[in-house]
Amino acid sequence: MKLRLYIFPKKNVLDPQANMISQLLARKNHKVNEVHRGKFFDINFNEINSRSELEEIAHDICQNIFANKVSEDYKFEILE
Repeated sequence: MKLRLYIFPKKNVLDPQANMISQLLARKNHKVNEVHRGKFFDINFNEINSRSELEEIAHDICQNIFANKVSEDYKFEILE
């Protein structure tokens, strides 16, 4: 089964990269309200057959490996 993780800054955390992108878009006359940036990871797992097991794994690795609990949030989706 395949897991896609999305890691992104929390709403209350300043994001200078997103602010810079927003400013650059404005200079090019693109009208945007907000810019959010993040990263994603695709991970293929062998020998996992249940969605519930993969959801548990996803929460565990996001909270303990991929996301900084202080400044980042995460979400995931299971791709079959």
